[in-house]
This record gives sequence, structure tokens and C-alpha cells, in this order.
Amino acid sequence: LDYGLVRLGRSQRDPYNTLDWLMQVNEAAGLQGTFYVMVGGRHPRFDPVIQWESAAFRRQLVELVSRGHRLGLHPSYDSGVIPGQLSREVECFRAGCRDLGIDPEPLTVRQHYLRCRVPDTLRELAALGVAEDSTLGYPAAPGFRCGTCQAFPLYDLEGRRPLEVRERPLLAMDTVLFVG
Repeated sequence: LDYGLVRLGRSQRDPYNTLDWLMQVNEAAGLQGTFYVMVGGRHPRFDPVIQWESAAFRRQLVELVSRGHRLGLHPSYDSGVIPGQLSREVECFRAGCRDLGIDPEPLTVRQHYLRCRVPDTLRELAALGVAEDSTLGYPAAPGFRCGTCQAFPLYDLEGRRPLEVRERPLLAMDTVLFVG
């Protein structure tokens, strides 16, 4: 299959579009999946070209939510280091969801490549009204980086105050599961 044809919209069969299959697997197991989508970022090596405005992609998002799954934001590679980038992506995601008739709240995120500057990124998430983060995990191995697999409220140790964000620990990154 020619990827160029897929990008031009001349092929319906994109071998990298596994969204329907992933939803089916979750549904067969009686699970509600959370699917994180990117809306921005321009890092030439680490951010994929996102077709957030694509009508086909937007139809898939509406179908995903109509089938009972959750939609979350997957902030870009540099969202935690370029001032204002995370804020722009959160607003773009919320606006895009509202345009589709999807309620984006409570907003959940998982940082790209698990890039998180503790406590700065977590404070920014709280300030942006993000309800849940699923970034704190190991990128190269499965395991309990937070010491638990249960969701818990985040706490700002430097500021000595609770943050209005819950952490749902990432237990295994997908790429770890397929390394052989």
C-alpha cells in the first residue's frame, strides 16, 4: 500500500490506522479504552504529522466516543519546554472536541515520550484544569514507577500543596510490549 495515496485520501485502507481494531479488542473484553490524540507539535523527529482537521479523522473520534470510549490529549514532544505550547494544545483539543459535539471534560492527558518535568509540567496541567494525567511510568520497561497501579491525587512537594490532578499511572508503554 502506498502511504502517499493514504495521505492524499485516495485509499481507504491505511495499515497504520488500527483504531477500529483497538476499539473492538476493548469492547470484546468489556473495557472502556482511553485514546489519546495529538493536536499540535512540530518537532521534526518526534512529532508525527497530525491530521487533526481531517474529516475522516474527526469522524473516527466521534465514533470512538459514541462507542463508549474516552478521548484524551497526547501533548507534543516539546509541550513541556516551549512556553505556552501545552496551553495552546489543551485549548485546541477542547475547541476541536466542542466543534464535534464531544464533551472533553474531565480532560485526561499523557505526555508524548513520557516527557514530564516534575513538578513544572504537573503544575501547568493543574493550572489548565486537566483532571487526570497518565504520564508517570517507565518508557523502556513495564512496572510501577509510582509504587502503585491505582489512581491517586498528585502533590506538589516544593509548593507543599495538593494539585487538582489525579495520576493514573502508566504500567506499560505499548512499545515495550512488542520488543523481542
